[in-house]
Amino acid sequence: MSTLKEIEQSNILQKAISIVKSAKQELLVTMDLAEEIESPLPSEYFFLLDKKMKQGVRITRLAFGTVADFKRFNKRHKIRDNNYKCILVKSKNYKRMLLIDGKKLLFAVDSKNKRRFFYTTDLQYIKKFSQYFHKELKRSLTL
Repeated sequence: MSTLKEIEQSNILQKAISIVKSAKQELLVTMDLAEEIESPLPSEYFFLLDKKMKQGVRITRLAFGTVADFKRFNKRHKIRDNNYKCILVKSKNYKRMLLIDGKKLLFAVDSKNKRRFFYTTDLQYIKKFSQYFHKELKRSLTL
């Protein structure tokens, strides 16, 4: 039976990179645009995404934030690949997540003063976050 494993904040980037490396088919990712602009992910992460796209992995990223921040992000990261979609979501229902091939999930839970990160292969969590992702995706496409 799969379990939920808490990941220390200092190890979150390494964990994200390790599970992205394992991707064979699809990455579903959410991001907070304001957070990404203020504290960008390292170029190593984007080089890995580029490598994965060249291997045929489809990446769908839901970007939560403003149109202005979306433009700033896209100006900084000019990704032109048929396997990449970055979609602006105007919803305030942001949940940080990274889902690999429908099998590996990295997500955050925010409380008043702390963000905790978790990793799981538990299908109940994966189903819940996959449903959330597709609901937000559908909502953004109907705006």
